[in-house]
Amino acid sequence: MLTALLAGITASGGIHGMPGLVRIVGLPGMVELTAVAGSAHTVVASAGTVALSVLPLSILASWSPVVFLNASTVASNEGERGALRFLAGNALVLVVIGGASIGLLGATAADDTARALASRWVDAVLALILIGYAVKLIRTPPAPPSTEPDQTPSRGVFAWGVVGMLTNFTTLPLYVSVAQRLGASPLPAVVNVVYLVVATVIVLAPAWIPALVFRFAPDKVGVSPRWRLRIAQGTRWASVVACCVGATFLLWHATAGLR
Repeated sequence: MLTALLAGITASGGIHGMPGLVRIVGLPGMVELTAVAGSAHTVVASAGTVALSVLPLSILASWSPVVFLNASTVASNEGERGALRFLAGNALVLVVIGGASIGLLGATAADDTARALASRWVDAVLALILIGYAVKLIRTPPAPPSTEPDQTPSRGVFAWGVVGMLTNFTTLPLYVSVAQRLGASPLPAVVNVVYLVVATVIVLAPAWIPALVFRFAPDKVGVSPRWRLRIAQGTRWASVVACCVGATFLLWHATAGLR
């Protein structure tokens, strides 16, 4: 009898075209039976795949000793308000670029297949940018590091934060990759936005950690001349490693369709 009932509902359009979803409506007593296990499992699996794709890149993109030193300098010289303004300058750049990247790919590609292909091409270009920047770092003689504390520029800490992030050629390509991968993902837009917010918070860690330290331990926010020298000396090669590792991740994704 149940088989006949389901057949009648199917003929009348009562079974909706979602995988794993059967809905029976209009029965006496307003009985509604909904089975959503299949579609829920698909969404969870997709969310997990996207997380494994973007979170490692977000962590790698957060490697920015220069931003950390600048943020520490601002917090030490200008206090918490200055640190927050510097953080806001960094965040503005990421919000604009991330929003444009996540929206542009989703708007220009007609279907999931086209978005996946476009995403791989974008990652290939970003990988080449990272490799080119790594080569430039290797070939450019390093400037003699200074042990003197940096001074806050006269143009203001907000503008310093904006310029500092705009010229961060290790972080930006990786962050753009994160955003465009979210734009190409099959997840609902609200989930992609949540992922992008989490990724942005991770990438901004070098800017907000000094502000947080100043909030709870103001006397610990400054960077000693010895540590400033060590960080300056290691920044160049650490950035080269970050570029190479990031380029490897991006090329792996870019060549996924060829394997």
